[in-house]
Amino acid sequence: MHPYEEAMRELWNKSGKRPWLREQIRSVLPPTRVRSMNVEFEIHPKDNRTEFGVWKHGRPPEHRGINAVSDALAQKPSIIVDVGANVGAFSLPVFKTLPSDSRAILFEPNPPMLSRLHRNLELNDFAGVEVFECAVGDKAGSAQMQFPAENTYGSGRVGVEYDTETAIDGAMVEIRPLAECLKEAEVSHIDFLKVDVEGLEDRVIFPLLEHDAALHPHLIYFEVEHSENWTYPLLSRMETAGYKLMRRFGANRLFRLDRS
Repeated sequence: MHPYEEAMRELWNKSGKRPWLREQIRSVLPPTRVRSMNVEFEIHPKDNRTEFGVWKHGRPPEHRGINAVSDALAQKPSIIVDVGANVGAFSLPVFKTLPSDSRAILFEPNPPMLSRLHRNLELNDFAGVEVFECAVGDKAGSAQMQFPAENTYGSGRVGVEYDTETAIDGAMVEIRPLAECLKEAEVSHIDFLKVDVEGLEDRVIFPLLEHDAALHPHLIYFEVEHSENWTYPLLSRMETAGYKLMRRFGANRLFRLDRS
């Protein structure tokens, strides 16, 4: 551990219940290398909640979901798809548990997160990983990313603005339907789909369920906290398609497809 980073961690631990001090400490935390859930990461804790969680606790905020998905896949050769991959904090630990002939298709449109994702892939020398540098939606197009506040660069979304005075605009990004990208990647089935797109989950999952049933993921993990932004009846469509709720993880849900 670098002496400066070690000093910051010691100061953080001593800051106790002084939010203003902790905010100041976090604002100057440097990028650092960590090993979390058997994966090497270069994290930037000052401007991304997920990376800060890794710095603070030594594991991603969604570690329970990661473990549940890894157990459900049971170390079988799998194809996993991560829409809103961020820095890879969810999908890379899952992928690490899978056999070498597995594949990961990752989507991340936000330039800073995309750069960090590529860096983390490089650190681990993963094979079988393909990155799409675009957002996913119900139709092709482009839109400007927006973030709920400054220094929250892991919470970007497209197409729906944040209703807050502190929201800031980011880069213009391409939007593509998921099925179109999977066809390009020659993906014929999906063992696990994770979606983290800040309230636009329906635009990603619903159109996919309208395609051939062969593309219906065996497992789907996504957040329901921002469902007020949905325009499609996602949960009822999933029920019709045969999905059953497996587990809840805070605002996230893990569903399994019942093919019986």
